[in-house]
Formats: sequence, structure tokens, C-alpha cells
Amino acid sequence: MSLYRQLWIAIAVLMLVIFSITFIINGVSSSRYLEEQLLIKNNDDVAAVALSLSQQNLDPVSLEIQLSTLLDHGSYTWVEFRQADGKVSFNRTQTFSTSNAPAWLKTLFPIESAPASADVSSGWTQLGTLSLRSDSAFAYDELWSSAKRSLLALIIATALAGGLGSLLLRAILAPLGRVVDQAEALGERRFIKTTEPKTLEFARVTRAMNTLTERIEAMLTKEANRLTERRVSEEFDSLAGIYTRRAFLSRLDAYINAEDSTAEGSIAVIRLTGFTAVNERFGRDITDRFIRALGEALQAQEQQSPTTLCGRLSGGDFALLRPEDNNALQLLSELRESITAIIERFELSEEITVVSACANYAAADAGDALLAELEGSLQDENLHSTQPRESTVHKYGGESAEQQGADFWNSLLRDALSSQRFELQFFPVNDANNQRLQSVGMLRLDQDETRFTAGQIMPWVNRLNLNQQVDRAVIDLALKSARRVEGMLCINLSNGALTDDSFKDWLDAAFAADPDNARRLCIDFTESATYAHATAFKAIQQVLKTYGASIGIKHMGHQLKKMGSLADLGADYLKVDQLFVRGIHSNEGDRTVLKAYAAIAQSLGAECIAEGVQNSQESVTAFACGATAVTGPGVAKD
Repeated sequence: MSLYRQLWIAIAVLMLVIFSITFIINGVSSSRYLEEQLLIKNNDDVAAVALSLSQQNLDPVSLEIQLSTLLDHGSYTWVEFRQADGKVSFNRTQTFSTSNAPAWLKTLFPIESAPASADVSSGWTQLGTLSLRSDSAFAYDELWSSAKRSLLALIIATALAGGLGSLLLRAILAPLGRVVDQAEALGERRFIKTTEPKTLEFARVTRAMNTLTERIEAMLTKEANRLTERRVSEEFDSLAGIYTRRAFLSRLDAYINAEDSTAEGSIAVIRLTGFTAVNERFGRDITDRFIRALGEALQAQEQQSPTTLCGRLSGGDFALLRPEDNNALQLLSELRESITAIIERFELSEEITVVSACANYAAADAGDALLAELEGSLQDENLHSTQPRESTVHKYGGESAEQQGADFWNSLLRDALSSQRFELQFFPVNDANNQRLQSVGMLRLDQDETRFTAGQIMPWVNRLNLNQQVDRAVIDLALKSARRVEGMLCINLSNGALTDDSFKDWLDAAFAADPDNARRLCIDFTESATYAHATAFKAIQQVLKTYGASIGIKHMGHQLKKMGSLADLGADYLKVDQLFVRGIHSNEGDRTVLKAYAAIAQSLGAECIAEGVQNSQESVTAFACGATAVTGPGVAKD
């Protein structure tokens, strides 16, 4: 029951009690007052009639006529004339019609009309005594009219009090809406802060929830700083401040093996020859400053996209990686431009020669082989001239030129959408007891005798701007699959679902049409997309919560500095990227990362899932680090 309804009920009950007490008090006092007024009236009337009769010389017949007339035309119920000797010469009563007052009122508040008497005389001789009693019906009518006026006043007063009370309550409870929103957000594992209201009781509640949120944020920030410091010391070049060769290569492999649009992209490598001469001629201090400036320039390139990476492969070798962009020459041009600007700033153009190579990578490539081939091209003697040139190596993972063409993919994808040929292949997400927590559906498409994976499909979906259609097709496929596949079904949506303003309303309508299956769905978004579009992520989360569905963040672990934002996102589970899971049994740094995310997930009331598990050793280690579940090639399907 709402507070407004309770207020109206309370006011109605209060006014009813007040009316009842007032009615009883007024009824008793009014009935006594009306009795007194009736007595006064009877005395006045009998005195006036007795005086009139005393001034007339009436015989018994005339007296009877006078008294009968008085009785017939007056409001008296009884008239009597008793002679001086005590003999009653006239005694008559009459009954008037029933008054408008209800019987219960007459019973509750009786009004007695007391008779009055006066002597009738002729000169000094007393002729007799006249007595009469007025009818009390009009007194009851007056009492009843007064009660009805009081009831009407009560109704008006109740309406006014209720209306004013509602307005006052609305003003008082205005801060309560924010308190409720904050409490609901905490229930959804979204730790948000709100301004403390002026109402003392509400302020205490809000202060307590804000304190909880601040503690969670402080914990996340502290953990993010700790992991960042550890990562910087282990994975970043101490001078350039960018990834080392090992860290860069592991991330390249993670992108290539990802079942999303990052499985294709471009990579550019630059080699600066003449480093030894610079160090010998200008000294180590200048060389170190030069390397730091190069690192800052590459980090500026990295800021253009949340998935772009840069690294120092060796002394004078630098690389730039940009997923979801197959224009390797453009990437190389940007890299050369940034590097050349630093060389010119330090006036080292005569000492340093720039040689470079670039390539597009695809889902079937091997990261170490691709990087080795690019570095090998830098050794070509033709690249050691005074006029630097680019060596471009195109890699397509063994696929035919037709399959790589935009026309081929455009035709294939649009035909698959129109004929509903897309499929979902499910892979298990198991807990420590090998019980299935989720079934992850990966997008597949069969063409002739070839089965294309999501890693091959999604880069072209993104390139051809078909994200909206494919995301909706995936939702429809998942709802249909839920009718035949048991347990929770997890699907991956593209970044476009977070940038498409119409997707949230479409999703709401799709779930409303099939709510029973909708509640069994889990939807994943990448870490980079979630942080970049946090508002849209939370909007979709609200739709999912309405139908009991879940939402999670995958490929976690790359953007540690934004870890504090997790408190406000309210994800149901966090999936740690395979980069930090592969070989985790032999890598203390990766174990630290997974332990941190497991602790964070536990603090947020969410689950922590390790991605890309290859074997039982990684699985056992992941659970030892606190993971709730694992998924990947090494997880048994049954």
C-alpha cells in the first residue's frame, strides 16, 4: 500500500473519530438545550393562552371550542383544562406525522417535551388550570439537520486535509525517490552515489549507502592501481612506457583468436637503424629522452581507439596494432608520421634511418609467425637505403581472394540475414563441479563446404555496417534456441548494439513477445565497448532486468585504469580475457590478475569466469584463483 493511500486512510479515520466524538458531545448538549427551549416555549404558550382565557367570559362549551382550536392549529400533542375543584373538563391528545430524523437518533439522543401549566381566573376567582405540551418532532429535525451539516463539514475537511496532506507528503517524499533509486541500484549491484536529502531520516540512509559505494570504489581504485603498477613493471618497457615484445605478441594472439570483430585488423612495424651511433655521439641521456618521446607519440596513437596497441619489440623496433581496421598502409603512414616528427624534433634525421613493414591479419593467422615475417622483411637489403621505403605484407590466413572481397562478404551476409541461415554453436561454461553455468552461443555460417566462425564473420559485419541486423538476428536465434537448449544461454553482441539508439526498444519488444525464454538469456559486451558506452550499457541492463535476463562483460583485464567504473555498471558476471588465462599455471602475473577480478566480482555480488581455458592445468589454477566458472577449448562439453 502506498504512503499516499495510507495518508488518506489515516486522515479519514482521524476525521471520523473526531466527528464521532464531536457528534456525541454536540448531540447530548443539543438535546438538553432543545429540551430547555421546548420547556420555555411551553411555559410561554400556556401563560399566553391562560391570560387570553382569563379575559373572556366563557361558558364550558366556548372553553372547549377555544381549546380544541388551540390544539388543532398549534403544535401541541396534549392540552388539558382542570377545573378548580379538580375535575377535568377538557383533555385531548394528538399525534403528528413522523419527523425526518431517523429512529436511531431519537434513541441515542431523546428529547423530552416537559408539560407547562398556568391558572385561568375570572377576576379574583380561579376557574381552573390549563396544561399543554408541545410536539418534539421539530426539535429532532433540527438535531438531524445539525448532524448532516457536521457530516458535510467533515467530508469537506477530509478532502482538504487529504489534498493538502498529499501535497505536503509529496514534498517530503521527493528525496525518497532518489533513495529508492539508489537502493534499487545497489540491489542490481550498481554502486552509485546520490546527494543527501534534507530530511534527517532519509539523509542517514543515503549517507550509509554512499559510504558503501565509496568503499567499493576505493577498493576498486586501489586494486586497479596495484594491478597497473604490477603490469607496468612486468609488461611495459621501462623507457618507452609501452608494451614489451612478449606482452605485445600475447595481445596480438588474443585478438586473432577472439570470436568478434577484433579477429581482423592491421599491424605496422618500424625499425630505427642508427641507435648505436646516437648513443655514442649524444650520450645515454639524449637517447633515453628520445625513446621516451617515441613512446609518448605511440601512446597518442593508441588513444585513438580503445583496442589499439603499441609496443617496443626490441631496441629500435616499434609496432602499432589496430584491430577492426584493415587499412595497413594507412596505419603505417600514421606510425611513420609520428616517428618522423620525433626524429626531426631531436634533429636525428642524419643519424637514424626508418624502415618499415605492415600487414593485415585475419582470424586464421599465427601472431608470432606474422610478426616474424614482418621483421624478416625489415632485413631486406632494399630497405637499407637512405630513402626509406615500406614493405607491405598482406596476410589472409589461407582464404581465397574471393572470400576476402567485400562483394563476396556483402552478398553472403545479406543472403544469410534474409534467409535466416545464421546458426549458434554452443560451448559450455562450467563451474568447479563441472556443472554447466551457461552455454555460450557463437555465431556460425555455412557456405558450401566451409563453416565460417564469428572471428571471420564479425570483422566483415563491422566493416559492412551490418551490426544492427546481425545483433537482432542473434537475439532471435537465442530466443529460438532457448526452447530446445536447457539452462542459461549466453550470446555476444557487437559494439553497435550500444550505439544503436533503437536497439533498446527493439530488445524490449522482442523480450516482451517471449518473456519465458528471454529470462534465460545472458548478453555479453566487450570491456572496451562497455566502458566507452556505459550509459547505453546500463540502459540495456534495465531492459534485461525487467525480464530476469543477465548481462556481463567479456574480455576483461585490458583497461585496468577504468576498473572503478565496475561499481556503477552492475554486471552479473565478469569474463576475464583469455590473454590472462592461457598458461596461467606458470605465470604469476596472470594469476594475480585473475585473483583480483575474482575478488572484485565477489565484492560486487557477481560471478568471475575465466575465458579461453586450454587444458585441465589452466582450469584447476583458474578455480584456485577464485574463478566461479571456466570456458574454452579445454572445458568438457558434457
